[in-house]
Amino acid sequence: MRKILGKNGVSREIPWWSFVLGIDIFLLVIALGKYYLPGSILIQFLVNPFNLAVEMNLAVWWSGLCIAIAGLLSYELFSKGSDQSRYAWLALSIILLSLSLDEVGSLHERASGWNELVPYALIYLFLSAFFFFTLIRISKLRFSVILITLGFVLYASVALQEYIEHLVTWPEWMLGIRLVIEEGTELFATFLILYAVVLQREKNLKGISAIIPNLHYFNHTFWVLLVGIVIYIAVYFSFPSLQEITKKGNPLVWYPMLLFILLFSLSHWNSQSSFKGKLIWKLFSILMLACSAGLMWNILKFFPFLNELIPGRAFYFLLYFVAVCFIFTLFLEKNEYVFYQIIFKLILPISALALCLLYYTTTKNFTIVSWSIFSTLYAYCLFLVLNKLNYSYEKIK
Repeated sequence: MRKILGKNGVSREIPWWSFVLGIDIFLLVIALGKYYLPGSILIQFLVNPFNLAVEMNLAVWWSGLCIAIAGLLSYELFSKGSDQSRYAWLALSIILLSLSLDEVGSLHERASGWNELVPYALIYLFLSAFFFFTLIRISKLRFSVILITLGFVLYASVALQEYIEHLVTWPEWMLGIRLVIEEGTELFATFLILYAVVLQREKNLKGISAIIPNLHYFNHTFWVLLVGIVIYIAVYFSFPSLQEITKKGNPLVWYPMLLFILLFSLSHWNSQSSFKGKLIWKLFSILMLACSAGLMWNILKFFPFLNELIPGRAFYFLLYFVAVCFIFTLFLEKNEYVFYQIIFKLILPISALALCLLYYTTTKNFTIVSWSIFSTLYAYCLFLVLNKLNYSYEKIK
């Protein structure tokens, strides 16, 4: 995050909320421009990756990302809690992560009718009530609870807006305004919830670090992610329709997207605490963010001349390989015992890359689903390496 000079000439971090709101406003402006400035060359260039009205692009990735981060921060608060009230944060984490999955995977849009959504709505209602009545009694948490409740009310209003959308025939001049109201309500609801959760973190966190989860505090991360992979594989084989390529979002993309966000978070905090390798950790964190976004949109499309030269999957395969090289360079100067331990661990992501090449030589093609499965395997192997790497850092200290 860039720094600005304060009144006394001392540099200070740009607040995280200005960064988040800036991107939200940018997306809403693009949505308006699609309807009211269709002839603009700039709008035509930006509308596909940043169109809130369609699925599987950077706008949806950003929306799902913000919800997921709020859910991960809630899990961090649960992990750091010491009394029974911490389970309320776990309930909130489950709600938000499932909402992020719905945003990316278009789950509610796959339902044939509202009646199919009733069981899920009841589960959400139970978890929300548990969260609210557990924490509202605690004075230092009350303001955050109110903001989060307001955020959920706004989410519910979006569902009502979608219902009205199908009942009313809107005049063409109102379509852009209606879209901005609906999507703006959802983005603002997410911002309120994120702001409320951040209020409960350490007060000394500055800039973008205030909204980046710190996995060093997480409980049972290895097992939680392993269970996630088991569920992921079960969903893949249980719902063959998800393997079809449609215009809707695909829930199979969400889990690898989340894994790369976790890798981004882990490397960000390593860059804050490590004096050696700080630059490599920062580059690695940016790389993981690009890999996460790349599951939703091919970033090379911003550079048509490169997009014609390099196939999208080949480009991201190269990014995956570069990430392994970054980890290798971090331990070149460490003691021999730790170095060989890391080399042994690197066999896991390297094997995933080799499996990817083998699959491609056999099929000559990668679909969104097959690439997501490979990315899940690779990201989890990479997480195992970084988890061992963090342990090695502690051992050296």
